[in-house]
Amino acid sequence: MKTSALKKEIYQAIDNTKDNEILEAVYTILKRTVVDEEEATELTTAQKKELDKRLADHKAGKLKYYTIDEVKKAVFKAIKK
Repeated sequence: MKTSALKKEIYQAIDNTKDNEILEAVYTILKRTVVDEEEATELTTAQKKELDKRLADHKAGKLKYYTIDEVKKAVFKAIKK
């Protein structure tokens, strides 16, 4: 089931539930997930510094980008050696 459809089903189930224990359990699960995701997205100072450097390089046009076809060609060329 796709995420959007699953969310819709969950919303409906929550709306139709009158059992407070179930609602508290669902809330606890969802709250824990949000906290875990927030903690997982914390960057270290070094990571933030590196991202800022890469963003500045991108804006200055100092980075080289490759298409997926260019990458495939390079990989196949390296494998053949």
